[in-house]
Amino acid sequence: MFLVLDRTTDGLHGEDEITAFRTLPPFPRTSVGEICRLALMGVMPALVSHDFAGFGGAIAAIQRLVGEHFSPAQGGVFTSPRVARVIAQLEAAGASGTGQSSWGPTAFAFAPSEDLARGIVAGVEPDGTELRIVQGRNNGAEIAVTSLDLVAN
Repeated sequence: MFLVLDRTTDGLHGEDEITAFRTLPPFPRTSVGEICRLALMGVMPALVSHDFAGFGGAIAAIQRLVGEHFSPAQGGVFTSPRVARVIAQLEAAGASGTGQSSWGPTAFAFAPSEDLARGIVAGVEPDGTELRIVQGRNNGAEIAVTSLDLVAN
């Protein structure tokens, strides 16, 4: 997985985020339905069958729908034009499943393996961004139960 960070800009937050949500039109029902279809018929089956291309395609499609809706508030599908250019380079080099974290400016993309990720990055010009190869934490949550000794007075 790749993370693309632009430390020269911030995504919307605080009052600016609240204003954006108030100003934007409601998210279209057709887009909500399409996102549900992509998640249930694209992302989930691809995960189960280890279909990297199907997973990446569905994630990118979901992210594009969300990014297009929020583009009037953030200046494009991605908050940072530099991040958008790096994401385009990553896609052209073979990365998949591109998207933006919340209001950005951090974006992400997937590669099928760390070796392929290193090959993809070799041809990408970071354009003033920070480009990282990272791994997910592929284990479940751990729940710890502690007991409290309650003393009655």
